Amino acid sequence: MLKSSADGSFSAYNEAFDECYHSLKDGALQESLYKHIIPAFSACENLQEITILDICFGLGYNTLTSLYYRQIHALPTRLVIYSPEIDHTLIHNLKNFPYPKEFDVLAIQKILTALTNTGTYQDINTYIEVRIIDACEYIHTITTHSIDVIYQDAFSPSKNPALWSKEFFTQLYRILRPNGILTTYSQSSSIRKNALACGFLVYDCTHKDKLVRSGSVMSKSALHLPHYHLKPYNKA
Repeated sequence: MLKSSADGSFSAYNEAFDECYHSLKDGALQESLYKHIIPAFSACENLQEITILDICFGLGYNTLTSLYYRQIHALPTRLVIYSPEIDHTLIHNLKNFPYPKEFDVLAIQKILTALTNTGTYQDINTYIEVRIIDACEYIHTITTHSIDVIYQDAFSPSKNPALWSKEFFTQLYRILRPNGILTTYSQSSSIRKNALACGFLVYDCTHKDKLVRSGSVMSKSALHLPHYHLKPYNKA
């Protein structure tokens, strides 16, 4: 079921999880851009290639907004994006989804057709792989210290607790590179404590212009993000 969000972009309601894919108050595109993509690209601005784990693919906003951000800023960065998604039907229906006009700069139908048919899309500066698999299973197949960016954007802890457990965050910590970053919309103290217990540095992350509500970013080394106020979270 389509849901209109505050910035004019569309999200959708998932009956199985009884939840929308995005914050309707922040806006689907705005949430993706300001809670995930801009923090991630800021942290990785010196990399020629960024390897991203997008949990989970869902409507594809984080993956597609990553491509959009690179395009509008004319970045030479090669993007390698891996994403699990448990809903096979969803992927096949995305070709008809009303994405925001901002995505018109992308070859979006070509990308979605390739992902639907083969599970992969690639061009000279892009590789995207979507696996129809449970993220809890998929995470164990990823090589240690191989990921620069993790978009931790699963359904909420109350709806999908397995993807917010200490066990899952242990695996996220394992696969993240020493200078990598994890972004998430969640501000839950229990989730932040799980992350701290696994070794992450945890920050409350607020855009300086307050264009969306705060989220969290996590890392293995100290972070500085130019467009954000970062407040360390240290509660045991």
